[in-house]
Amino acid sequence: MSIARVRGRGQVTIPASFRKQLHLEEDAAVNMILIGNTVVMAPYEARGEKLAKKFEREMRKKSVSFEGLLRELKEIRRENNQRRYGL
Repeated sequence: MSIARVRGRGQVTIPASFRKQLHLEEDAAVNMILIGNTVVMAPYEARGEKLAKKFEREMRKKSVSFEGLLRELKEIRRENNQRRYGL
């Protein structure tokens, strides 16, 4: 357990040992949840960013360009609208 003080503007310093264990670098974002009178903090995981990078890798593997992807999505949308609405 560690004790921290709340400073001006609500700032709290996370102990260095905790930051090291959680791999929190300077300016890292954290999720905060209030449960009763307890604040729970956890490293923020940017899932959208990770998903975008994974998607980009897969596109490169399959030699798909962004423009090609947009063309395919437009065609799929047109086909779906034709099936559903006769448009």
